[in-house]
Amino acid sequence: MPFLLIRLGGLGDLLVTLPSLNLIRKSRPDAQLNLFCRETYGRFFEETEIVETIVPSSSAEFSPLFGPTPYPKDTQKWLDKFSAILGWMSKGKGFNYGRFITYDPNSGLPISRFFFDKTVEFLGGDGKKLYAFEDYCFFPRVPSGNTSGFRQNAEFSKAGKYAVLHPGSGSRKKCWPLSRFLEIAERLSRKGMKGMMVTGEAEEWLEPKFSRLPSGWRREHCPPLKRLAALLSRCLFYLGNDSGVTHLAASCRANVVALYLEKNLPAWRPYGRVKVLQGDSIEEIQTEDVWKAVGSL
Repeated sequence: MPFLLIRLGGLGDLLVTLPSLNLIRKSRPDAQLNLFCRETYGRFFEETEIVETIVPSSSAEFSPLFGPTPYPKDTQKWLDKFSAILGWMSKGKGFNYGRFITYDPNSGLPISRFFFDKTVEFLGGDGKKLYAFEDYCFFPRVPSGNTSGFRQNAEFSKAGKYAVLHPGSGSRKKCWPLSRFLEIAERLSRKGMKGMMVTGEAEEWLEPKFSRLPSGWRREHCPPLKRLAALLSRCLFYLGNDSGVTHLAASCRANVVALYLEKNLPAWRPYGRVKVLQGDSIEEIQTEDVWKAVGSL
């Protein structure tokens, strides 16, 4: 019984569907789940056994789907082999085949919870009686990953002995000032805590702004997703902006302090063990408030 599941966009866009994917996986154990998504992130969902296969959004099957109907015969034949087709959209309508769930910003729910509730309906279940959202929010298994790049600090191989900070995001408006992240790292270092500052492709503009890190701290640029997930699953806590990495930390069961623009809540709020600090502008979030939130963990 093959299912085609569709979610386009970046890492955070994909991760808000994780509860829905876990639900389908559990409620339809005999189904073969095929995920149509960006290949880089989809491979991780294969490795964690959420889905059997992925269909990269760069593949030949992709472009005809958003064109006019009727589809070319080869495209229609490919679609017909699936017993169910379900997609999730933050906005828009998807394509004219299967079922698409589009987020309603007036629902007052995070996108992840809205998608989950509608997926329960799609599967024919009663969410209040049968399905607890919190039971489906995490990766059942996080790959061990290769952490050999951090051998210099033995604490990185021990659960709960280090912190992870991610100062970037896909939008500069969502980035808390780097100087404040470095201040938090310096304070943690003075208390004897080691840690890692993580940056990715979206944060190339931050690279020239880094100076020497505090004692016991390292910086890693664009770590493989598998290794990053392993490190996040073992850390004492994570601090980051509204980003895909923040959603990844939450889905790996990390203790998370997340810094958000108020206008992006509750839609993009991560699930899990998360404390959110917010402001009309990201600069409004004060260093002392973040330090207190970190201290509470």
